[in-house]
Amino acid sequence: MPIDTNRLIRVGQAKCKERAAWEEGINLERVSGQSIQALQVRVATARIFLAKEMHSYSKLAMRLPKPLYRLAISRAYYSMYHAIRAAAYLHYGGDDHQQHSDLPQKLPADFPDYQKWGNQLKSAREYRNQADYDPYPRSQVYWRGVAILVTKDANELAPLTANYLRAKGCRL
Repeated sequence: MPIDTNRLIRVGQAKCKERAAWEEGINLERVSGQSIQALQVRVATARIFLAKEMHSYSKLAMRLPKPLYRLAISRAYYSMYHAIRAAAYLHYGGDDHQQHSDLPQKLPADFPDYQKWGNQLKSAREYRNQADYDPYPRSQVYWRGVAILVTKDANELAPLTANYLRAKGCRL
């Protein structure tokens, strides 16, 4: 089969690490019987299931007889983070934007209300950092209000992300 000379030039100029990555991709496809794109859909699907698990922990923390508001905030944030990370991963074709500070600006433009959700994710991260690291405020009234806000966002984001990923080929 003839090959484009530009591609031969790329092969000739490839560093060992790049060539090894190509070989790994070929091996992944051969061993799995699936394309790299199909494997990426599998990874995104696993991430959305992790997001759903974090979401259920958040809701559970809120329903306890003595609610664990800080825990609910943290798990709600991670629910949002993993859901949006799955969407960005499929959109960009890689996990280039998984950094917590980067991801809010990298929501796909075809995601519903992507700017709003980028802002909501950023706010949820700030609340999660405060809940996980700051000893103050100690008031449960304060944490209850924050937990209600962040879990509400996580509740709204979950079906949006699921629908977005279904449209990209994920079976949820």
